[in-house]
Amino acid sequence: MKTVLNMEERKEMYRCPSCKETKSASEFHKSSRIKRGLQYYCKPCINRMSETRRQQRIKNGPTVIRDSKVCAKCKTKKPISQFGIYRSAADGHVSYCKPCWVAITQKAQAKQRRI
Repeated sequence: MKTVLNMEERKEMYRCPSCKETKSASEFHKSSRIKRGLQYYCKPCINRMSETRRQQRIKNGPTVIRDSKVCAKCKTKKPISQFGIYRSAADGHVSYCKPCWVAITQKAQAKQRRI
């Protein structure tokens, strides 16, 4: 059964370049970087691509092996054990040392409580 779309509904339909399906705007994540305000790929395709990348990173391990790292906040060189695990990063660790990360999260939590 073929459904007839009115002009408003037709305007809000977009084609995903991955699955080649035309879907409604609600099937795409929002994006402030793209002029139309929506991602180019639909939500299921983005989720599938993200999961594939994540599995590949887990399988391959970190691309950079380090024994020490410089904290992005306090700018001090510390042993890698002072940094939390973050699989998405190239070296597999967070950019901030644990003490700085605690301070950052406490500040954010305090801000949330005030809201």
